[in-house]
Amino acid sequence: MGKDIAKSEWKVLEFIWENPGSTIGAVRKAMEYTGWSYSTIKTLVNRLVKKDVVRAEDSPEGKRFTAAVSAEECRMQETQSFLDRIYNGSVKMMVTNLVKDSNLSDDDAKELLNLIDKMED
Repeated sequence: MGKDIAKSEWKVLEFIWENPGSTIGAVRKAMEYTGWSYSTIKTLVNRLVKKDVVRAEDSPEGKRFTAAVSAEECRMQETQSFLDRIYNGSVKMMVTNLVKDSNLSDDDAKELLNLIDKMED
């Protein structure tokens, strides 16, 4: 899995994680609330298959879709991709930005940044 997963693809992927072996019809029914057409949902599922995140298996009822990666693994890879893209891979830079906008006390903020310094060493 080397490509970023779009927000719309995440919605579909989360359904497939919770409902392994779903048909495209089941995915479509679950995604009715989005207002997406059948062809949009099929495109999203096919993108996930091409990204090697979802596996398609033939069955008598049609293709069944199952996640090819765990939710944890996928989230870790997406988090790393985000860090690399936005913060040059630096957890410290990301947390520093978050701390600036938080309600943490100065002491708590310093302690958090010290912990991150130790992690990066």
